Amino acid sequence: GLSWHLGSHRLRNGLIINGCGLLVTVVTLIAEPDEAIWCGVLTLLGCSLLLATAMKPLLEKIPAIPGALVSFVIFLLTRDVQIRWLSFLGEDLYRLPDALYQTNWLTIFGFPRADFYSSDYFPIFPWFFLYLTYMIHQPVAMVVAMGVAWIAGRWC
Repeated sequence: GLSWHLGSHRLRNGLIINGCGLLVTVVTLIAEPDEAIWCGVLTLLGCSLLLATAMKPLLEKIPAIPGALVSFVIFLLTRDVQIRWLSFLGEDLYRLPDALYQTNWLTIFGFPRADFYSSDYFPIFPWFFLYLTYMIHQPVAMVVAMGVAWIAGRWC
């Protein structure tokens, strides 16, 4: 998200990055099937770029500081969706319905089946909201980045 302001061909770049993520998946499936990469960091970055591009008119209406803060709070709330919880700073707030975790189609969003494994897994929830935090406003993002580093050091 931090480099959002540097590019102008966001749709094309998002598709290229997603294509590279798909290529990584195919290569790892062939070379090392037990260690295949599904929904890796390239897929996350490509999807985030495409989603943010689609949301750009709405995002431009949101003031930078409140927008970055809300996005960061949503990141914190959705950080544990992979393990079926909405939580905040280590406190479980709400257990998500098991139905979300019954299909492979929702894995990319952060709702993997119990038997899912990937060597590199970065689902849209929570990471898209961290991407948005940085994208919304770069100077604000730098301050938030320091907060992320501090929280990651305390709770990760």
